[in-house]
Amino acid sequence: MITKTERQELRGVVRNQFRVLRKEVEQRMAEMIADGEQQILDRFHDADVRRAEIDEEVDYILRRALDEIRQVCKDRPDAGVPKRLNFTSGWVSWAPDRRGELRAALYSNLRAKADGAKLTLERQEADVLRNLAVGALESDEARAFLGTIPTVAELVPSVRLAELEAQFDGDA
Repeated sequence: MITKTERQELRGVVRNQFRVLRKEVEQRMAEMIADGEQQILDRFHDADVRRAEIDEEVDYILRRALDEIRQVCKDRPDAGVPKRLNFTSGWVSWAPDRRGELRAALYSNLRAKADGAKLTLERQEADVLRNLAVGALESDEARAFLGTIPTVAELVPSVRLAELEAQFDGDA
């Protein structure tokens, strides 16, 4: 039989081990996000290179056009001085691509998996700690007390689709 001191020591070890496991889940999620981000960059690399080439070509064309416009204004000083004549790069505005959707799906999917893993760890930790505690209980009253902890099904009862439909039909 495990002694009281051993149970206390085991509780500390269990809590510490599960704390580390939760941190490892977060670390793994961060690694997977970084990997997913790199995959997105790789997937759109060729398009980004082509866009950069087009942007550079458009900037060159616009600079040449601006130089020609300046020359026209310089050749005709009797028309006055233009109020504003400047050029700002970045004239090409690209339509959005699927990067945002992919990132949103990546983060959502990984968050759900990490949350599921953490919930599994929480359950396992609670089960291990409960088993440690139950082994130390000597009275029937103490064991019965544990039976008073509600289940998820009791706290959040299932809802039948027909009941929901009836509720919505009543609201309409």
